[in-house]
Amino acid sequence: MKRALSSDDVPSPAREDAMATDFSTLSVYSYRSAVATIFVSPDEAPSRATALLSRLFGPREHGMFSATRSPAGTFLICDTTTTDGLMGAAVPTDEAWRVLYIHEGSEERQGSEISGTLSALCARLADASVAVLNVCTLARNFMLVREAACERALATLRATVEAGQAGGARGGGVAAQPIAAAKIRLRRARLAICSFKLESLPSLSHALLHFFFLEPAATFVHYFEMGGEISIIFEQAMLDRLASSFPSSAEALRHAAAGSLKTDWRVMSVAVCDGYEGVGILNRVCLPLSSLPLMNVSTLDETFLLFADQHASRALKLLEPHFAVEVEE
Repeated sequence: MKRALSSDDVPSPAREDAMATDFSTLSVYSYRSAVATIFVSPDEAPSRATALLSRLFGPREHGMFSATRSPAGTFLICDTTTTDGLMGAAVPTDEAWRVLYIHEGSEERQGSEISGTLSALCARLADASVAVLNVCTLARNFMLVREAACERALATLRATVEAGQAGGARGGGVAAQPIAAAKIRLRRARLAICSFKLESLPSLSHALLHFFFLEPAATFVHYFEMGGEISIIFEQAMLDRLASSFPSSAEALRHAAAGSLKTDWRVMSVAVCDGYEGVGILNRVCLPLSSLPLMNVSTLDETFLLFADQHASRALKLLEPHFAVEVEE
């Protein structure tokens, strides 16, 4: 039976792992403008295709653009000033989001390699009663919060990072409110993750077109762009199929990704009936897994937790006391 995770359920080892997180090379920044979130259902996708193509391959009028395609549909994040064609009207101010991003400054390690970072930061935001969506790349961690909570969230994250740099970081407690029962599924597919520079985009246009428009709708693919750097997450089987049909396109992607390409990751989809604007939801899901290096991509209705395949068995064991997890065969 699936059940909510209460504060009493969180094991003390997980709390200690979050508390011991090293923030010594992290910095927190605020993105310059508000962003909008847009969900496109599979039925709506054909009518939005031109607008999506213009964001991927047209003039760079946006500073930030994210597209996450899953079986449910496509979830988009973009500047509120560049929503033409994606939405039928302007985004109301009270529906806008702000982006706070946590940058890993060390050249010796990547953000995805640091155990406990995501859970500790989400715990602090839960303590501050801030609801959050989250998007990770290999090097950076982006927290989306509502406009009204931006200053509180920024102060909370900066205080947490500064405490960690001084050797006193603590992961925070778990918000007392119970959350709705979660539906968690460990997907069968292995994922690949990589990043590349914007100037490589023309050579990758065919591969991205294939991933977003020619692959079956049930496949998972995520695209994130900010500041001239692009990160993509996709099912490895997609690259295998591309290499079989269009080897030059697959080779162009591998070349552009160079040493950043990481394979054999798994994704665990987590859905709760109240969506991910609830305070503490991401915290509650991540905290039992704080001993593992994690990445995450959130939509309004689901969050997708990523970890290396070698940690899959451990992740299932850590979640077992708190949630029922379905494993795709």
